[in-house]
Amino acid sequence: MQELKLENLILRQKIWHFKKEIEMQQRIELEEETCSELKQVFASLQQQVDFKRDKLKRINNKLQSIRQEIKDNHEVYLKDRQEIENANDEATVNLRQAFLIIDNFVPSEERSRIISLAQFDENLDNWIIKKEIEKILPSERPRAHNYRRPISDYAIQQGQLNPKYRGENVLDLKLDMPLRTTQDYVPPAICPQIKALVNDVIKKEMDNCHVTIK
Repeated sequence: MQELKLENLILRQKIWHFKKEIEMQQRIELEEETCSELKQVFASLQQQVDFKRDKLKRINNKLQSIRQEIKDNHEVYLKDRQEIENANDEATVNLRQAFLIIDNFVPSEERSRIISLAQFDENLDNWIIKKEIEKILPSERPRAHNYRRPISDYAIQQGQLNPKYRGENVLDLKLDMPLRTTQDYVPPAICPQIKALVNDVIKKEMDNCHVTIK
């Protein structure tokens, strides 16, 4: 938005300077013509009429030229204005899209933090994000968690191999398993002929129970 305002201001300044130059040029030409008329000496009335007619023709041509120039400048102005309006509309759409994304996907705490860090730099003519100041907490006394006595890292590492480095004078031993007094269950073996006979009987029973619906 700031860039669009700056471009619009620059365009207005260019148009203002251009108008001033045209007015100055016209004023100089008018003064030159007035001075030449004062110095002009006519020999007869017809010569004065011809001079006035030529002057009128020059003024008419100049008027047409100025009108054409005004028309061309107006067309350029309309074109530049249309480009600025299109750029403004596009920037507005992008801004609304960014606001929708921020409102729906950015947490409110993060949004507030970024807004507090945002700052407009006049030299760069743009927004910048200031560096966030890290909050350094005061150092705390180190504590050995889950240990009843203070112990170093070296003692913790060596305590896995040598019991004398452990905080508690306890020796870890493997579990002494007793002899097994049970056996795994093994299902009884069935004769293949009996198994085939049982399957045949089950199949016949299922066929007899089948009901056909007409």
